[in-house]
Amino acid sequence: MKDNQRLQRLYDADQADRSTKMIDWIKVTKRDTARQQKVAVMLEKDQVKTARDYYNAAMIFQHAIEISGNTLAQRLAKKSMDMGEQKAKWLYAATTDRILMRQNKKQKYGTQYTQKYVAGQDEQVERIFELYPCDERTTDEERKKFDVPTLEKAKKMASTLR
Repeated sequence: MKDNQRLQRLYDADQADRSTKMIDWIKVTKRDTARQQKVAVMLEKDQVKTARDYYNAAMIFQHAIEISGNTLAQRLAKKSMDMGEQKAKWLYAATTDRILMRQNKKQKYGTQYTQKYVAGQDEQVERIFELYPCDERTTDEERKKFDVPTLEKAKKMASTLR
């Protein structure tokens, strides 16, 4: 079965929107919503068939503003993972964490970061990333099952994000 090329292009556009340092989130959010609407139609018309299709659709809904979109992303990532898409493991963990974060709960796997702005040298504003609080009961062994870094590594990664 062939992957849905239209869905692949929507996924590529989703990722391109996030590939620059200076992101206009107002514009990106509008494009995200339009992409999600198109993917919703594809899902209704049963045009999402392959593991890669489900992964692409999940990533697009991972960027939804509403928790319902994130919940759909989680289901799509699980389906993709169950069909054999290896990258869907991480995406399933990330959707789970995003849902928990939006519910003001601790994340399970350690995939989500928050940002804040602080005055740096010469009074210039710097963007600092921090790992969103994690449930310490989740083991690194469980994280490994979903291709997620150890908790210690995730904490260190915050300093490399810009």
